[in-house]
Parts: sequence; C-alpha cells; structure tokens
Amino acid sequence: MVNLKRALHDMIEILKNDSRVRILEFEAGEPLTEQELHAIQRQLDWTLDERFLEFFRVYNGLNLSWIDARIQSNEGAVWEVVEDVLAQGGAAGSIYINSLQEMLFEWSDFESSEVAPGEYFYDILGRWDQSLLNQKLKVFDDFENNQSMGSFYTTGVVIDALYQDPPLLFSDDYMACLDGSLPMLARHYIEFIAYTFGSRHARKPLFHYSFNLTTSLLIPPDSWLDVLPEPRDLLDTYLSNPQQHESYLSEFIEKYINLSRGSKVPDAYTHYVDTSFTHPAKQIKEELEHIVVFSKAELYSKIDANLDQERRHIFSHYPPEHPIVLPLLQPEYYEAVNRLERGYIPTATLKNMIGSPIMFKAVRDECVVACLMGVEGSNFWYFTGGIYRDSNDTIHFGYYGLNACTINDVDWIALAIPKQ
Repeated sequence: MVNLKRALHDMIEILKNDSRVRILEFEAGEPLTEQELHAIQRQLDWTLDERFLEFFRVYNGLNLSWIDARIQSNEGAVWEVVEDVLAQGGAAGSIYINSLQEMLFEWSDFESSEVAPGEYFYDILGRWDQSLLNQKLKVFDDFENNQSMGSFYTTGVVIDALYQDPPLLFSDDYMACLDGSLPMLARHYIEFIAYTFGSRHARKPLFHYSFNLTTSLLIPPDSWLDVLPEPRDLLDTYLSNPQQHESYLSEFIEKYINLSRGSKVPDAYTHYVDTSFTHPAKQIKEELEHIVVFSKAELYSKIDANLDQERRHIFSHYPPEHPIVLPLLQPEYYEAVNRLERGYIPTATLKNMIGSPIMFKAVRDECVVACLMGVEGSNFWYFTGGIYRDSNDTIHFGYYGLNACTINDVDWIALAIPKQ
C-alpha cells in the first residue's frame, strides 16, 4: 500500500538531490488544516472521502515542473522549456494541482462548454448528460500548464455528492473529448504520478484510447505500485531512456486496463444523469403559474392523513423541511424537461428529483403530472393533489392520491416545468 505522504516527500527530495535534474518550478501549499477542512465540508454540504483528502493534508496544492538538465533548451515560459526538452526526446515531469478550495469553488475551464442540456450523452461511468458533466468537472492536474493556448490534455475530477471518493476523467482535444480513456479514482492517479515523478511519459499511457471501457472504472488493488522498481531506479530509467520508460509503464497500465474489461462498476459509480441543475424545481419556494408549494405539515393537514400504512410510510420519510411542489392537474400547462427514457431511468436521478413537479407517461396510459414523493426499490411514489384555481384565482384542494408506479412500466419521466 502506498504511503502517499512519504511518496510525495521522497519524490521532491530525489528530484532536488539529483544533479541530472533541473527543477523549473516548485510551489507546495501548506497542508489543509482541520478548520479549513470543516469549512469546506460545510460549504459543500457533503463529505469527501478521507483517502481523496490525504493529498491535500500533505500539500494543499502542488506546482512542480522539472526537466533533464543535460539537455540544452530555449529559455521561455516553464511550459515552453518543458515542451522543448520533450521535443528533443528528453525526460520531463510536471504536476499542477490547485488547492482544494480553488479546485472545488472557483470557475472551471470545463464549464465553458456550449453543449445544451439533453443535447448529448456520454457513456461514462454508466451515462452522463454532457452539459451536466461539464458543470460537475473541476480541473484536477493541468500538467501541461500551457497558459498561452490552453492544454491539449487535461484531467478533470467529478465533484458531486454521488461520488464521495471522486473519479477522474482524462480529456483531450482541449477538453472537447472526455470519453477516450478509462476513468480512475483521483486518489489512485495521485499515487501514480507521485511514484513516477509527474513523468510525462509515464502519464501518457493513462490517456489510452479505450472508448468501449469508459463505462468502467479502473480500481487497482492497494498494492498495485509495489511491482514497480524503487522510485530512484524508476527515475534512472526515465532519464537514460524515456521511450523505454514509457513502453514499460504502458505495459503496466495496460494490465489494469485489461483487468477492467467486462468488470462490474461499483454501484456508486454507475448511471447518473442529474437534471436538477438545469431547472432547479427542488428549490422552488414561491408559487408560480400552475405550481403550488406546500410544506409537509400544510399538505398533511389538507389531505386529512387518510392514508394506508404503506402510504403513511412513504409520506413519513419525506424530509420535513423540504417544500412539496405540486403542479395543477392539466399536463398541457407543462414542458417535460430533459426526459429520461424507458430503459434508462436511473434511481440516483429520481431520488434527486424528490419534491419536484414531474411528468411521466406509463405504458398505454395518458401523461400524468404530479409531485415525486419517494423512490423505493423499483417503484417511485407520486402525489396528485387535485388542485385547481377558480375564476377568482382561488386555489381549491380536492381529490388527492399517493400512488406508486414501477420504473420498468414507464415510457419516460421528466421534470415538469410551467410553460412560458
């Protein structure tokens, strides 16, 4: 098992003390304090895995760039010097990871994508709406660090409550392509680049074109780096023959890529198309045209609580402070936004829509507008309130029902957004 703190410190010390190496840039952030970590978790409103946070407890951000000092290169920006050495067939390494605060809360270059919600879906870690994925991706290690034209290769970490142990994606073509490489956990990526000195040639095999594997996740065993030579010997090989070094590590990475073929991705990393960010129906606090908002207590008082035991169970588990957003009964008043189609209706997405107005069409039935109240097993529960407005714009609350539908019996389901 990799001792990350020792691996990172050893990496720095070996590079500093090797006369063949010229360090162009080195800036290490002070370790993340417990107070800072608590503030971050509060701001996120969910908890990151301790194994992911281990890096930031050692260096809260790390900028490192080095080259083979024996190769003559043109002077210029750091990235230009590195590219010059690489073009001459030499060895070079770089790591550019921001502080955790910058990574999580500052604007990310991935967010510049102009793909519209629902326009394209990536078959990554199950399936992702590309527009949403770009919103969730944060630049993790911009190792090319080309401040002039942008970096052709960039790694991005998926920051979402679904992934407490965040996965990392490899992008190329200036972030335009995300589905060309096998995803891996960010913490495993950190271990690998620390052990290989941020080697450009060692990192290259990770950007392995494996389109048919992007629904998988590379999860190597804890001892996966134990078979590699000692770091100092690995650096010797790299400095003496970069191409041989790359070939050796390509075989090493290919072994784990092959092990990932056909493997079942852990449930926490599959099928996620979250529609809530586009139209934040869960956040509706005030009534809109054709929409009525109740608190749980208000709704419970209006329906006289004449529910059987199963329906009482569903209602009792609804979050007390979460508003219940009920649409009027007429489907023609609404648009079905970012529909989830039959055969791909992920439970994770439905759970994220609880409390929202929804539209759905069951097999051989008419379209229904309702409020999503709960998801249990293969069923989702929805509430139809029989709400209507009279000519004086007074709200009347008549017939109601809390009912279930099997996900497999649904043609499609979507957020119900009032038409403009």
